Amino acid sequence: MSPSKSSITFKGTRRGFAGARPTAKGIRVYLDLQRAIDDPRVQNVAPYTSRLFVHHLTITSPAQLDEEFAGWVAEAYAVGAGAHLA
Repeated sequence: MSPSKSSITFKGTRRGFAGARPTAKGIRVYLDLQRAIDDPRVQNVAPYTSRLFVHHLTITSPAQLDEEFAGWVAEAYAVGAGAHLA
């Protein structure tokens, strides 16, 4: 982890893979994934590199932290360990 005054970045053995910061509406989250996700929780998806997409979400309810979200975090964690380099 790499905390700062207003946010936290989660780092794997190879790179950062996720981050979060509080906002007035909830928690703003980003996840680096090897694929683009189409889900109502995702406000923006942009290519970060030729192999990675950065996803921006705002979590406004604990119900949004479901198993699907946990799966995305697991995918992002794998990116942090270098899965996108294989």
